Amino acid sequence: MIFHRIIFITLIVVSLISAQSKFTGRIGLAIGYNIEYDFTDFSVFSSNFLKTSKEEKLSNGFLTNNFNGYLYTLVIPNTRIGFLFSNGKKESNLSSNKLKSVEYKKNLFGLTVEYTASIKTLNISPGILLGKGKSIFHLYNYTVEPDFNDLVNWFNSNISNFGFSTSIQMKFYELSPMINLEVDLHRFVALRFGITYHLLLSKDWRLNGKLPLENVPDKLITNSLSISTGLMIGFFSR
Repeated sequence: MIFHRIIFITLIVVSLISAQSKFTGRIGLAIGYNIEYDFTDFSVFSSNFLKTSKEEKLSNGFLTNNFNGYLYTLVIPNTRIGFLFSNGKKESNLSSNKLKSVEYKKNLFGLTVEYTASIKTLNISPGILLGKGKSIFHLYNYTVEPDFNDLVNWFNSNISNFGFSTSIQMKFYELSPMINLEVDLHRFVALRFGITYHLLLSKDWRLNGKLPLENVPDKLITNSLSISTGLMIGFFSR
């Protein structure tokens, strides 16, 4: 069974290499890993939740880890379709003993469509990302370090003597313009740079992921610009 898989993969590789030398259009596929910096503005969040001192502001921007890939279609010349999976977080401890803190997380999955033009060893690919994701603020504010009995008493009485933790979650869709640049380092390896403007289409705010949350400031999470860089591995053509 393993031998058959090796033969199948080998035939695909040989076919792609052969096609690159014979096919007049563009053919190829790649997968890769990218680090992205998202310039999300957290100032509205800070002005609402972090009012006690300047040191407690949540700084703007955060890093995400991205896994992506694409495959050139033969239906429309020089056009490729792909996928993107992205996740990132940032946190801020608002007290020295970490009893009060904020954590922000973002997860995104999307499909991409790009058109590619080449200048020597450089591929230039403008396109569109259609994505679905979640943005979550986790809020922690404890007065003491709780034990198990505190948790049981809180659940049964709704009275807390150790503080609270909760989360504010936004489910969203986005339709985002982007442009990616890829520079060949090797026949099967390319260095990638990208710019994306995350344009949110809808926002569904929930408390702890369940209860609808009303009167959320519109700019608590807004459209944002991001830049990314990473490596792609695959079969490239021009």
